[in-house]
Amino acid sequence: MSEVEMENLLDALTDALLSGQDDHAVRLSRVNEEMGILTRLMVRLRDTLQPREPSERFMRQLKHDLTGEPQGLRARLGAVPVHVHVATGVAASIAGLMWFSRRQSRPNNGESADLPALQQES
Repeated sequence: MSEVEMENLLDALTDALLSGQDDHAVRLSRVNEEMGILTRLMVRLRDTLQPREPSERFMRQLKHDLTGEPQGLRARLGAVPVHVHVATGVAASIAGLMWFSRRQSRPNNGESADLPALQQES
């Protein structure tokens, strides 16, 4: 049997096994003793090995490896320009100071009235 005929037979055998036509694959395997051995091996592999989905972590790592995009929150924040980090820090500091000063300048809404009562109990 020539190499081209062998390749064509292997191709037909593989297609038959993948499509679930085991009877057609058995008929093809009778052509040659090597084909019978290969057919039994291919059937066992098909029945044993189950397809698996890759994990999310693997997919993210592969995307990073192929595209070079930053991975994770820390990497994405590192890609933000420094002046944006500074502006965000200043805005957060001003907001915190304003909140603290408003809280200090506001009346206590009766909280101080409870304080002497608690001190008398002790």
